Amino acid sequence: MKPQTLIALIGSTSKLAAALGVTPGAVSQWVKKDQIPALRMYQLREMRPDLFVEAEPASADRRSGDDRRIKDRRASK
Repeated sequence: MKPQTLIALIGSTSKLAAALGVTPGAVSQWVKKDQIPALRMYQLREMRPDLFVEAEPASADRRSGDDRRIKDRRASK
């Protein structure tokens, strides 16, 4: 997740910093580097799993496509 996205979800740089126990300057550095440190991402996933809920996994879509191909092969024999 991009730092700007996370800041938008949390509400502000200051709120994100306070939630993680870091300074707003640290969060600003993440924005500058366009990367959130792995430890902080772990913290966020533990504290706010709701921010990381994803839609249907892409692999499930691929499996359904594979199933169709298998069925098509059987039908052509």
